[in-house]
Amino acid sequence: MLLLIADGECRHCNGHGIAETEETMPRNNKKGHHSPRRGASAPRYSSLTAREKATRERALALLSDLRGGKGSYSALLRKHHLDTRTARRYSGRNLLGGTRGQRVRPSKADRLLRELLFPTSSGDLPVLTRSSRDATKLSEYFHDRDKLLRGKLSAADLRAQLKT
Repeated sequence: MLLLIADGECRHCNGHGIAETEETMPRNNKKGHHSPRRGASAPRYSSLTAREKATRERALALLSDLRGGKGSYSALLRKHHLDTRTARRYSGRNLLGGTRGQRVRPSKADRLLRELLFPTSSGDLPVLTRSSRDATKLSEYFHDRDKLLRGKLSAADLRAQLKT
């Protein structure tokens, strides 16, 4: 239980970070009296700055690579230049485990909001989606389209892949 003074400082430490006495601290939380918010959700997408959106994209890429088995969690954190707290902030409940000696593993699917480009006859339009399956399908389409435009895939092969 944190008691806040009007200016936002904690009464247990009088704003200097050190508790005055053990009696004033909550009994169940003697190590650190400022406990993290439980059940805190990821920040809203619309309120993120450009830098935070870039960090969020790196966290989503980490989640995707973890699902694809492209390395261990710690190796992927280094690859995507993320801290484990940052990855958990933006991936939330889609990163499972990691406590009490368990390995960190990804959830099978997620409902995170993503801004994707959707192909139309007049050009690619940005759309928002919550389906990881739709994001994967669009990504595969764009990869195949790039192969087609570079001459590494024939039009017949592209049509065959789009039917599946």
